[in-house]
Amino acid sequence: MMEAKKLWFLIAFALLASTFGTLTGKYSDDEQTRSRTLRRRRQLLLTDPRSVDLREHHASARSNVDYKGISNAQWCRKPETDEIPAPEIDFNSCPAENQILRLDVFGGMCAELNKVLKTALWAYTDGMCLYVDQVEGKRPFAKLGYRGDSSPFINNLLDRYFVHMGLSKAEYKHSQHGGYLSADHEMRYRPRSIESLGYNEVDSISLKKHFLRRLFRIKEKVMNESCARLSAHPGLESEYIALSVRRGDKEKEFKLIETAQPYIEKAEHAAATHFDGIVPAIFVATDDCNVMAELREARPMWHFVSECDNLSDEVNGFVFKDMKDWTEEQTDTHFHKFITELIALASAKYFIGVSTTNVTYWVYFMRHLEAYDDTFELVDRPSNFKPW
Repeated sequence: MMEAKKLWFLIAFALLASTFGTLTGKYSDDEQTRSRTLRRRRQLLLTDPRSVDLREHHASARSNVDYKGISNAQWCRKPETDEIPAPEIDFNSCPAENQILRLDVFGGMCAELNKVLKTALWAYTDGMCLYVDQVEGKRPFAKLGYRGDSSPFINNLLDRYFVHMGLSKAEYKHSQHGGYLSADHEMRYRPRSIESLGYNEVDSISLKKHFLRRLFRIKEKVMNESCARLSAHPGLESEYIALSVRRGDKEKEFKLIETAQPYIEKAEHAAATHFDGIVPAIFVATDDCNVMAELREARPMWHFVSECDNLSDEVNGFVFKDMKDWTEEQTDTHFHKFITELIALASAKYFIGVSTTNVTYWVYFMRHLEAYDDTFELVDRPSNFKPW
């Protein structure tokens, strides 16, 4: 009897230790080896009647995107034309109308888009519907549309630029499905399923990318305008590097990268590893157009292009609280520039950004299915630090 009790105690202790190790992120060498092996063997199987090709996606994969100029880049075409088509999600035919996740829009644009992506994934994984509340309400809700007490509220701001996401019913829940981890962490490539949408045991990174392509659809007029603007930039018809430089009100929240040097160093590394030692055109997305002079002074022989060359009103960095003083015209000007920059960042062969902005996280999942971690770098984190 005593031996049986000892055996049960040892089993319970082992289970507890295993659970604690999982919760704290600590794994044995054997567990880490098994996890890496499984990730290397895992194959991406997205439903596509035109193809039976198997696709591997793991931390050491090398990017393989067939680039044919910015005008033919993924985000300058309709999602249905992708190699693996991304048909639009019919939110009004969600699997369980009596269970609805409600998301309020009250932060910055990319912060909200990231939350829409995470909440939509959660909703469809658990068989629920999605409602994104963009209408006027008590502050702090829908701050993107707030223009001060004496000016009309801009309702449904997301719908001005993007095809409507979600339906119109309400119930609120909260969950967390992303952030940053080491590149080979098992959470990043764990298999996930959303059977109602045709995803069965797809690795999490690839599922998020393809799901985002189906969820997030820039309105055709806005897309065409942005892609025409990018096509006018010399150098983007060949593979290029993109820099995302965030300043603005982040100065109050984080220690900023104060000089251009870290971006220069990362770009030099990118040229050596992915461009045969030749620095290509570099697109710069920024909320502080003073950055352009700094970069060009640091490397006068390099070819930098930016929306700042055409729109220089944001010379001191975007500050969220200033939006309440904007007119509708100023609002549209800002977000058309912003969307143009998103497309350029996502279409670049090599991305260099900073972890203190939601733009970086969003662009990671906007990138092509076969744009892997080897072409995604952060200037303020180690090279193995990636979104999930």
